[in-house]
Amino acid sequence: FHEPPFQEYMGLVALGQSSSHSKIADDAFRTFASDSEFCARVQQCKLVRVLNAVIHQAERKKSRQEDVVYVQGMNAICGIILLELNEIDATALLLALIEKHCPLYLNSTLDSVYIGCKLVDQVLHVVDEELFDYLSKFKLSAQIYCFPWLLSLGSCWSPSCEAVKLFDFLFAKGVHWIVLCAVARIVSLRADLLASDRPMKIFQKLPRYSANENICEAKLYWSKLSSAQQKVIEKHPYDALHAVEDLD
Repeated sequence: FHEPPFQEYMGLVALGQSSSHSKIADDAFRTFASDSEFCARVQQCKLVRVLNAVIHQAERKKSRQEDVVYVQGMNAICGIILLELNEIDATALLLALIEKHCPLYLNSTLDSVYIGCKLVDQVLHVVDEELFDYLSKFKLSAQIYCFPWLLSLGSCWSPSCEAVKLFDFLFAKGVHWIVLCAVARIVSLRADLLASDRPMKIFQKLPRYSANENICEAKLYWSKLSSAQQKVIEKHPYDALHAVEDLD
C-alpha cells in the first residue's frame, strides 16, 4: 500500500473532528476495553486520531454523490492494525481496505458482510452438512451469529495477538479468506454445538482463538470448493452485484 507522507497525515489530523467523530469516539471507548495488553499499547486518542484522518481522506477522494461514513467494525480493525503499525501506516492500510480490497465490507450498507454470511452458510453446508443441518433446526443462519465476525474481519476473536496473525494472513492472501476462517471457527465448535440444545449460547462465549489452527483448517476447506464457488468468494468484498448473481 502507498504510505502517505508525514505532512499529509498531519494535515488530516489538523482538520480535527470528522463528520463521523461522535460515532468514532463512542466506539473507541469500547474497543477491546477488557484486553489489558491492547489498552496498554493502543491509546484511545491514537485510535480516534487515525479513524478521523481516514474519514477525512476518504471524503476527499469520493465524489459528492457518494457518502463516506464510519461504520461499526472499523474501530476493531483499526485497533488490531495499530498493534503493529504506526499511525501513518495504519491510516494508509485502512484506506487501502476501504478503497480497494474490501470497500463493500466498509460502506454504509455493508453489502459484502451480508453476502459473506450467505457464503459462510454455503461453505459450511459443503464441508460439514451435519453441523449445517443441526444449526438450521434452530434457524441459526450465519447472519445471526457470524455477522460481527465478518464485520470486524475476525478482529473480535480474542486474544488480540492472535487476531494480528489472522490479519497478516488476510492481508497477504486476500480479505475474502475471512469467509473460510469463519467457517473453520464454526467447525472448531462442532462438538459443543452438536451437544447443545441452545447452540446460540456457544457462539456467545467463544473459546480462545488460535490463528494458526484456524488458518490451516480454512485452507483445507478452500480445497473442497469448486472453482466457481472460489471465484464468488474471491470477488465478494468488492463486487457485490456479480457476487450476488453468481450466488443465486
